Amino acid sequence: MCPSPFLNQALLQMVLQDENFVSKEEFQEVEKKLVDEKAAHAKTKALLAKEEEKLQFALGEVEVLSKQLEKEKMAFEKALSSVKSRVLQESSKKDQLITKCNGYSPGYPGVLYVEQAGLELAEIPASASKYWR
Repeated sequence: MCPSPFLNQALLQMVLQDENFVSKEEFQEVEKKLVDEKAAHAKTKALLAKEEEKLQFALGEVEVLSKQLEKEKMAFEKALSSVKSRVLQESSKKDQLITKCNGYSPGYPGVLYVEQAGLELAEIPASASKYWR
């Protein structure tokens, strides 16, 4: 006997339904994996937020320290410039004194040539000042 076309159609539909569906166990396994993955994602997201907060704090500290370093650098450069200026003035005074001292005749008793003696200005005795008029 020849099967009816309705029966063939119903069998074909059952085969297709069977191919398009998954078993309950498979579904539950995939569902559990999804739940686990969502939990792991939430945990990672929370860790990311904490690390991002730490990063923002560290960047703020870097900015504050950079500004402080720049201020200190400017203060140092200003102080260095001031010291250089004073050294230049003192060096100029020293050169003037050496020139003045060297302009006197070596015949004066007790007069030393500052350059030859290798003395600093502070080492010249006060009694020698009478020769620098």
